[in-house]
Amino acid sequence: MQTARQDKAAIVSETTDDKGILLSWRVNLSSRNGFVKSGLALCTMLAILAVGALLYDNLVLVLISAGIFFIATADYFFPMKFWITSEAAYRRTIFGTKFIRWSKVVHCYLDDKGVKLSPLAKPSRAEAFRGLFLYFGDNRNELVETVRNLSS
Repeated sequence: MQTARQDKAAIVSETTDDKGILLSWRVNLSSRNGFVKSGLALCTMLAILAVGALLYDNLVLVLISAGIFFIATADYFFPMKFWITSEAAYRRTIFGTKFIRWSKVVHCYLDDKGVKLSPLAKPSRAEAFRGLFLYFGDNRNELVETVRNLSS
């Protein structure tokens, strides 16, 4: 997996011309779970920060904790955009764009939420930190078929 900063020219050339995009979709995980579950998650986060503020009695530590919560939950609360070209698979979040070239994909793992594209030869503990996870939108069958065709 690479970030956009490492190969910015490739991303600009591929994403500015929509002709190269084979499949494109958006996913908002919080809207899938409904208003009640998303509200409950947000209230839980705020309650933990409030308890931390009472226990620490230090604004800096509470702000650091809030930043960590924000980073950890950003994929849940903010929409993600995915697209696939013949060269790579991309995921854009509020933190930037990540991609993995099909030539680097060694394994693909399918689960009920999406497809994991992995550059590792065998499963390991590093699996969670390497590769790219493509969440399903309303395109489960189309995404699985596209990944199957491009990764082989």
